Amino acid sequence: MTTSLINILSAKEKRQFNLFLNAQNKRKDAKNIQLFELLQREQDERLDVVLYGKPSANAYHALHKRLKDNLIDFIAQKSLSQEASSKYKALRYLTAAREAYLREEPKTGQKLLQKTIEFSRPLEFFSIIQEALHTHIQYAHLHHDIHLEQLFDAFKHNQKKLEQQERVNMACAFLKHEIKQATLQKMISYRSLLEVTLTKFNLAGTTDLSFKSLYQLLDIIHTAANLEYAFAEALPYLNRLYYQVERVANHPKQHQLYRLAIDYFLANAHLRNLNFEACAEVLKRYETHLQQERLNPTSGAYQNFVLIKSLHLNFTGNHTEALKLITPHELDRSIHNPDLILVVCTIYIQQAEFKTAFKAFHLLKHTNSWYLKKYDREWVIKKDLIELILQVELDHFELAHSLLRRFLRTYKKTLEQNDLLRTFISLIQQMNHHPELLQEDRFKHKVKTGFSNYNTQTADLILISFYGWLMAKSQQTSIYETTLSLIKNLK
Repeated sequence: MTTSLINILSAKEKRQFNLFLNAQNKRKDAKNIQLFELLQREQDERLDVVLYGKPSANAYHALHKRLKDNLIDFIAQKSLSQEASSKYKALRYLTAAREAYLREEPKTGQKLLQKTIEFSRPLEFFSIIQEALHTHIQYAHLHHDIHLEQLFDAFKHNQKKLEQQERVNMACAFLKHEIKQATLQKMISYRSLLEVTLTKFNLAGTTDLSFKSLYQLLDIIHTAANLEYAFAEALPYLNRLYYQVERVANHPKQHQLYRLAIDYFLANAHLRNLNFEACAEVLKRYETHLQQERLNPTSGAYQNFVLIKSLHLNFTGNHTEALKLITPHELDRSIHNPDLILVVCTIYIQQAEFKTAFKAFHLLKHTNSWYLKKYDREWVIKKDLIELILQVELDHFELAHSLLRRFLRTYKKTLEQNDLLRTFISLIQQMNHHPELLQEDRFKHKVKTGFSNYNTQTADLILISFYGWLMAKSQQTSIYETTLSLIKNLK
């Protein structure tokens, strides 16, 4: 848990936490800062021995618990000071209003309730509005000018909004739970899962959603699309909801991170559908919103932008610009985003800079088990395929052969269900055992026809790049130009 809490923090927040610990420490020999630094490195050695010079399990566990508690306090304090300050202000108005009524000052109470509602409405604090309306109804008999029916209608309307928001929240939780439970033996259809989720929580055809609910619905659809690379099916849903987002005239500052996530969902969906022009339009808005927020480059929203923008540049023929954009982030130790590293490796492979790609690949220092927990099986497959390609290109044939055996053993069920991946691995096996096959027309024909049956509805640019590498190798052409040609023929 402690390591997970550390991973939440940005580089700037880690520096702030160091200062926080310094302020907390009353003794000069406190080891919490040292432990914090060690946990960031995720070393395998006995940390109690490193810290105390000898096995000291009890002292280490006590120190570890204190550090965990400090992390929780620090994160909670930052959250309260940044995100919850507006909610606290609204609750303060509400509490003061109730206190005014209890002290028999109904006019002051009424004004404070109105202030609570006016302040909370643009921020979509429906639960606070509900409490304010409840209090208003409770003391309505003290005000002769109140129209009760209007007050009841306002209460019912807000209650509907609150219930709708909760249904969306439950739908999001249900869908993500179903995805997590899905196994390779039980493949889930994107369309059926999405329809079941929306119907179960009475959200099909819903309009007039709150901004947070729009974000959550978009998150649901984007997450479901990742199940089967079903972005072609997801795009109409995403576009319809995005149109509702655009109709919101003024976005409160508290909603800006939702807005950036929504930009990412739509840009990624267009990119995965090979709609490069539409993706470019969304990226322009995405960049504008980022500039308005002035986010740190280590933030998730900023890195997501770099990821999509670099892929868009690379696969529209601008690989040099893509590398200029992405390389500083990939080299920055405070970032080291594995997604960006995979993209950098792919671009260098396409430019036949295999040693540079191999150097970048070694920035991925964790085990496959670690990456499987953090990402998913498809991500780890891409990582393993990049390593396999690099070992082949660097003439490490024994290592390549060993990686092939491990790949076949580890991903047996995935290969049974993915025709393109199965064909790709089979061809590499043949090529690795018999390099002379590359010169034979029959092998070249196998490579060419192996890609001809690729389903454009489930396009994945990185996987297409791997096949582009194999096709270029068999035809002795440029990897990059061959890959761009494959993508052009798919559009």
